[in-house]
Amino acid sequence: MKKFFNPRLACAAIVAAFVLTAGCAVHDHGSPYHSYHYYPDVEVYYDHHRHVYYWHDHGTWVSGHAPPSSIVIRPEARVDIRLRATEPWREHHRVRAKYHGKGHR
Repeated sequence: MKKFFNPRLACAAIVAAFVLTAGCAVHDHGSPYHSYHYYPDVEVYYDHHRHVYYWHDHGTWVSGHAPPSSIVIRPEARVDIRLRATEPWREHHRVRAKYHGKGHR
């Protein structure tokens, strides 16, 4: 019985497998988008998959499991959004322009 091994074919298969599985940020059941709750009245994002809030504090975006007590989250003001960014503040200029003033005050 003759054994067949082609190193080029094996290398191509390994490279193809790596390319097809690496470098793709997938979230929300196969979509490249990430879902957030956005609270436009206080400009806070909540990643409900990772249970992390993002807010702006003295010129810097910070994150944590809860915003500080000075930020009051009103559930009725929530807007559900989908972004490509894993850090929602990277698209904040676009989100703010779209939802500014829509916080059911």
